[in-house]
Amino acid sequence: MKKGYIALRKLFALLMIFTLCITSSVFASTPNKLPDDHEVLNGQLYIDGNKVTEIIQVESGKTKKITVGQYVSKLEHGEIIFDDTVTLEDTSEDMIISPLGITDDWYRYDESSWTSVLRTTKRERVSTYLKNETSNPADHLLSTTCESSQSFSFNVETGDKPYIKGGAGFTWESSSSRTEEKKLTISPGMYGWWEFAPIENKTSGYMKTFSWLGELKEEKSVYAYSPKEINGYLDGVYYAVEKATMPTN
Repeated sequence: MKKGYIALRKLFALLMIFTLCITSSVFASTPNKLPDDHEVLNGQLYIDGNKVTEIIQVESGKTKKITVGQYVSKLEHGEIIFDDTVTLEDTSEDMIISPLGITDDWYRYDESSWTSVLRTTKRERVSTYLKNETSNPADHLLSTTCESSQSFSFNVETGDKPYIKGGAGFTWESSSSRTEEKKLTISPGMYGWWEFAPIENKTSGYMKTFSWLGELKEEKSVYAYSPKEINGYLDGVYYAVEKATMPTN
């Protein structure tokens, strides 16, 4: 009876380990969601309902063409981390930090983490648009101009910005751009153009206010973005887009 009980306990333990392994495997392989404006139908990617015919990734300043499948896989498995948060764009000058008096409050930004993210909400058309009036696919060389600038969460005040910039774990860029010509193939009867979403460095942390005695008076969670610039060029993703009707923006 005792041996049978021990054997039963061993069997139960093995079953529990097996179940945990399967559960861990399932959770580990669960893909991330895609951006809300992305949709994949029959292997074809649509963004905001527009068909994407080509994708070019700019990584560490270098461009490389990737397939729709590769792009979707990179998003789902976190090789490209996307961020669709809408933030307050920076339009003000940085406040000059004046020397503090002996009894003045003082400030500090403590960074919790930073990462590079694809800013899907900053995706925009970066070339003119053309219509293919012929009955065959047509190639066109289009000039593209891509720009991006720093941005902050809504609770960041002007006086906070110098501390956040100085405390970020990466080289801060207030703005960045890239200009280049890119070949675009447009299907018969369709309008075509290039769009671009920048990759930016994101810092998250806490903006803290201390009294002159060193007592913490206020602490708020903040985040901010800076364009990711390598060798003077902005990183990001180009999308060749086509649609049966003229773009509205």
